[in-house]
Amino acid sequence: MLHPDYGGMSTVWQKFRSQGISKASCKLIMDCWRLGTRKQYTTYLRKWINFYGEQQIDCLQPPIQLALMFLTNIFTEGLSYRALITARSVLSSLILFKDAIRFGIHLLVTRMLQGIYHSKPLRQDTLPYEMLTQCSLI
Repeated sequence: MLHPDYGGMSTVWQKFRSQGISKASCKLIMDCWRLGTRKQYTTYLRKWINFYGEQQIDCLQPPIQLALMFLTNIFTEGLSYRALITARSVLSSLILFKDAIRFGIHLLVTRMLQGIYHSKPLRQDTLPYEMLTQCSLI
């Protein structure tokens, strides 16, 4: 086996290796994601892999416009706001723009997610229990 089993994240491993990062360093980087996180990320990582393959872009340093298009595509598929937040987290853990800004904190990403939230707010039955109990006190 060329790399450890990273639950659908082998493309990330290969991308790091192609940048000249040693196997030992790759393993340490990949181990930052716990098994549960890897499982949760796999769906959106696969979507990202398909998207960047179709667009023929570098998955670790894409143009912001195309990364935003990826989130827009997920939104238009009708997925939940939480799904979009997970997809954003996946990309944020992979993408570092040339100006050393992570994807998840890029101004356009945060504004887009705010716009999505306002156009498709969380349903009350999807809010965490703690938030429901705090709201009932008001």
